[in-house]
Amino acid sequence: LVFSDYARNAARMAALIAMNNEFESNRLVDRLLDPSSGTDPAVLLAAADVAYRARQNANVSRLLDRAAQLDPGNTDVQLRRASLAFDDRKFADAEGILRPLAIGGSPNLAAQVALARVVEAQGDLVQARAILGSAVAGNPGVAEPGLRLAAMELRANQPAAAAEVMNRMINSARDGEAANAAGMMLADENRFDEARTRFRQAVD
Repeated sequence: LVFSDYARNAARMAALIAMNNEFESNRLVDRLLDPSSGTDPAVLLAAADVAYRARQNANVSRLLDRAAQLDPGNTDVQLRRASLAFDDRKFADAEGILRPLAIGGSPNLAAQVALARVVEAQGDLVQARAILGSAVAGNPGVAEPGLRLAAMELRANQPAAAAEVMNRMINSARDGEAANAAGMMLADENRFDEARTRFRQAVD
């Protein structure tokens, strides 16, 4: 079985982290960042994902910054950089990364959803609703933006607005998947009675 550089370095990084070998994992990151190594953005991204799961945020940042230098237009890299900034509560940094991806002629759905979460965390619910509303309108048949909007309304203690969003999402679907997804979201929010209602809709 022949492994690509992507898989081999991700597996090695995972093994070092699993052994709590921070010294060796740092050395691996140093090697990956060395320009003479010729490491491409996909390998850097794989290592960053492993380091992120181990909460080695310093290494994640280094790997993603290098990947961004090599491939500034890589959306996956930018989304991960924004996620890291959000985790560190650097909301302005996260917004600065996400806004060019989320607003414009060809908005990226993942960036729209993430930007709405960042804006919500900064207390601007009006703008967050507008961003998610645009995502819903621009992606008919895709449940995620509607679910995110409904979840945001629940966090804002607006259950009626959340129910309205879910009803529109479910009514626009031709099968039970949207209702089932709504039920799963409600269950995750510990709203079990409402979740059961959505699951019954899915069955129907």
